[in-house]
This record gives sequence, C-alpha cells and structure tokens, in this order.
Amino acid sequence: MPAAPRHSPDDQLEFVLHAVSRSLARRYNDAFRKVGLSQSQAGVLLQVDWAGAHTQTEIARRLGIQKAAAGAVIIDLEERGWLKRRRNATDARMIEVTLTASGRRKVDLINEFVSRLGPELRAGIDDDAMHQAMTVLAQLRTNLEAMEAAEG
Repeated sequence: MPAAPRHSPDDQLEFVLHAVSRSLARRYNDAFRKVGLSQSQAGVLLQVDWAGAHTQTEIARRLGIQKAAAGAVIIDLEERGWLKRRRNATDARMIEVTLTASGRRKVDLINEFVSRLGPELRAGIDDDAMHQAMTVLAQLRTNLEAMEAAEG
C-alpha cells in the first residue's frame, strides 16, 4: 500500500497563520516592552482609543479574552495612571473606561510604532490583495467564533 502523501506545513493555512501570528506578536512585544507595556496592556489601550470600546465587556469582546482578564488589565492600567474608570451616569452597573493624558501619551507611542511597522509589513502587497486577505481573515474569525459558540 502506498504511503500517504506528506503535507508541507507551508501549504497549510492554519500553520502559516499561526507562524505569522507568532512572528508578529514577537515584533509587537519587543516594541511594547521598549515603552513599558505588555501586549495585553497595549491591546486594552488601543481598544479604548481606536475602537471606542469604553466598557470592560466591550474591551474583552474585541480582544477575544474573558471579561475578568480584561478587568485585571484595566485595573493595572488605572493604577499606572493610564486609564480612568467611572460608573455610567444612566446605568450604574456599567463602568466606563477612558484614557488619561498619560494613557494618551502611551497610545501615541504605540501609534508611532504601528505607523512604521504597517508599511514594512505590507511591502509587496497591493491594495486588492490586502483587501482580499482582510476579507478572508474576517471570515475565518467569524467561522471560529461560530464554532466556539456552538461548542458552548
């Protein structure tokens, strides 16, 4: 009986995505460390700034982490003076999260790095290919979220 054909990891979407993700995470972690941040801290700051996520629940959902994990990072960032939490005026159960002036300066440092990395990262990829890649990745994320929801 002939042996099953061997597969190259470089031909497997899941492997390539994982490898790219790890490389990108290393690159970001190195840059964040230089400005005194962890990747989790930077992620929360960016969600508050870029995405307008202003509650712990929104931040956790957008980062794909548990609400308690987001809460721990938010508390840490508040203790460092980079975020401020306050109860919503109309719904006291909701806690709003905003950047402080010091947090804004941290976000500015992150944005400087991102503005330099982005063009380097996308070198050789035209706008059409980038759009197509973003569409595929968004669908993969949707599929994964549906799988997670189905599993409970």
